[in-house]
Amino acid sequence: MSKEASITVAVRIRPLNGAETALISSRKSSDSSRKSSDSGSSLRRTTDNHGIGYPNFKYRPRRVSGRNILEVVDDRMLIFDPNRSRSLAEIENSAFSGRISSISKRSLSGTHVGLHNRRNREHRFVFDRLFDQNSSQEEVYNYTGKPLLDSVLEGYNATVFAYGATGCGKTYTISGKPENPGVIFLTLRDLFSRIESSRDDRDAEVTLSYLEIYNETIRDLLNPRTDSRILQLRENDHTRIFVTNLSEHHPQSVNEVMDMIIVGNRNRTVSPTAANAVSSRSHAVLQINLVQKPRDEIDLQEKQTLSTLSFIDLAGSERASATKNRGVRLHEGANINKSLLALGNCINALCDTKRSSHIPYRDSKLTRLLKFSLGGNCKTVMIVCVSPSASHYDETLNALKYANRAKSIKTKVLKNYQNVNKHIGSYLKIINEQKREIEQLRAGRDSAIQAAVKKHVEMRENCQEQVLESTKRLEKSIEKNYEIKLEKAAILAKSRFLAIQKTSIDQFLDAFEEFNSTLRYEPQCDELVRCAAQLSNALGVQIRTLESEYARPSELDFILRDTSAAVLSKLKEIDGWCDVDEALFTSNVKRISESLSKSTLYESSVIFDESVNHSGPFDFVFQSLFRAMDTLLQLTSSELSEERMAHGLKKYQSIVRDCKTSIEDMIENGFRLVRSRGITPKASQFAFESPTRGRTPLVDDSDPKSTATKRNTASPSRSPSKKLRWDNASDINNIDSGMENIEPTSLTSKSLTATPKIGSPGRMTGLGVSIFHKDDLARGGKVLLPFLLKENELNDANFKEDSSSMEIDELEI
Repeated sequence: MSKEASITVAVRIRPLNGAETALISSRKSSDSSRKSSDSGSSLRRTTDNHGIGYPNFKYRPRRVSGRNILEVVDDRMLIFDPNRSRSLAEIENSAFSGRISSISKRSLSGTHVGLHNRRNREHRFVFDRLFDQNSSQEEVYNYTGKPLLDSVLEGYNATVFAYGATGCGKTYTISGKPENPGVIFLTLRDLFSRIESSRDDRDAEVTLSYLEIYNETIRDLLNPRTDSRILQLRENDHTRIFVTNLSEHHPQSVNEVMDMIIVGNRNRTVSPTAANAVSSRSHAVLQINLVQKPRDEIDLQEKQTLSTLSFIDLAGSERASATKNRGVRLHEGANINKSLLALGNCINALCDTKRSSHIPYRDSKLTRLLKFSLGGNCKTVMIVCVSPSASHYDETLNALKYANRAKSIKTKVLKNYQNVNKHIGSYLKIINEQKREIEQLRAGRDSAIQAAVKKHVEMRENCQEQVLESTKRLEKSIEKNYEIKLEKAAILAKSRFLAIQKTSIDQFLDAFEEFNSTLRYEPQCDELVRCAAQLSNALGVQIRTLESEYARPSELDFILRDTSAAVLSKLKEIDGWCDVDEALFTSNVKRISESLSKSTLYESSVIFDESVNHSGPFDFVFQSLFRAMDTLLQLTSSELSEERMAHGLKKYQSIVRDCKTSIEDMIENGFRLVRSRGITPKASQFAFESPTRGRTPLVDDSDPKSTATKRNTASPSRSPSKKLRWDNASDINNIDSGMENIEPTSLTSKSLTATPKIGSPGRMTGLGVSIFHKDDLARGGKVLLPFLLKENELNDANFKEDSSSMEIDELEI
């Protein structure tokens, strides 16, 4: 019975070489010096013969290869060309890319290699396994070749092939070096060890063949004298691809295998190029055929298990402009790219599951040889080797795209058996052996049951362990991106804080409409309303911007969605996997997501609480609005002389001007967050920044003889404890003295109380206290924004009362 499996795709990032490291270092120093020299100046431009403007090449690097274009997120996910890795010069180049593209290629040749408009965005990829620059050969083998050994011994075919551009480490990964062997040696070492440990149960025969495809011609690497014309690809009735007249060898140990591989690599076509000093000019294929025969099985027909383990080292794709190849080498590169293009077309066709399209295996001998490795009876591991240097930008992006598509290829694997008839002369021996076997089976029946139960328990435990291990890796990935969570929390806290301020301003505007008709100074009232409406509109725009930014997907969303889906897809291929395991993994991912949401909300609440303690600008605006309304109310409800009336209007205009300046400062700063003091690390360290413009001090200027410089001097009514007193002024005291006996229910626009339980709006501050209590409005007239406070609220608002005045904490703006 066949079993469906997907191709395992692993990506390995090779380390930077000395030249690339030096180029990155020089680029960083060049960028830093360029930023310091060009700061504050505009980008210089020049014009070519066609009259097209573009940035002056004198003021930007002549190469763009000096940066790392790959960022590893975790052991499965990477980001190609992350935005934060780009330099200032490349950002400028991107800004003018649309105009530069219209310049003739001849005018830009040799100046900017590989600049494309598509380099303006990053790409995210999720693979079955990702190996960074520090991964060892042993680690690569543990996740690629080692999992295939059980399948090979059970009778399944398996293939490991390396794919990527030239100079990206394919041959090193597959073959390695004597001091640091690759996947071939490590896999065969364990294979021969497993065969030796099972000698008592079955006999195994290993055969080996090694060939290369050079310029669409097959060569025998272990017998190079064989004429290539008689080495032809064929397909037999058992759906197997083989090469006629190819020499087969019978190694007895892993050392003999390595000796044969060394001989074959010595006969392989290798030539230096400008891109790689030891560039492979052919595709190498090493095939290990394994035939296993059970020792204790007595039957007229002998059941043999067949399997093939293939290692394929593909030649790297290359560009003639990069390799500087000419003549024979140029012809070799063309054939290499042709076969790799055919391989890419087969991958694209196999990924298109919506239509049963033709798979073009016969376009190349390489694709014919890989026919059953890609879409047939084979378990396949694809190792994609890429370079992190920007000089391989296009090759790396293309390799990652093909690897991403190859993940969706499905293969149907089945065990390979064949039956061999025995000689008739052994019938009597067979009968005796069968009797003995029956006795052994009866004696070992209980132990067999126990072994089956033990195996089932081990499979179940393995599934549980894999679920827990995968969950821990997801949690570590989330913890690694802690700063993103903190940014989300800050956005949420700021949006909530600004929403409260907008609600207060909107309530102020609603209540103001109820008594606007009772005031005699409508133009001044309109100015006050415009200030409040301006702040309300700006808050609304800022809140919508924050909500849009909060809803934008982040790295955490990609980890919870894409990475978890890829992990679950691979977990389903584990033997013994069931719906219970899937439900457990899904619940764990949901738990991580809920924990992340709760943690974000908690951080947001901490940031919000700290922001409330640093809300000076909004306190100043509310206080200014209430003082302005208090002044207008006093001018409306009292019979004052013309001199007092003019001075009151002057005071009102000064307050409105300061309020308007404060609102403009907050809008200009975007209500942005700044770090506050006294917060422990990894907690919310944000508060709202105060405006920087100067403010007219909240001092009493009721005396008409005051000079013009009084706003810049300390008021004599201030106490030594930095508390501001403005109700000692004679005008306000005269007005307040006539209102002491007015009941709260009779408050109208012509009366305000100065009792301890009721205060004028100009004296009220404090975030979180309801500004308007519409239910307490007097029915006989329109009330001008009074606060109805309880005794404990007076204490919380830091009010102090004496026989002649009331104090309030000075606001720190």
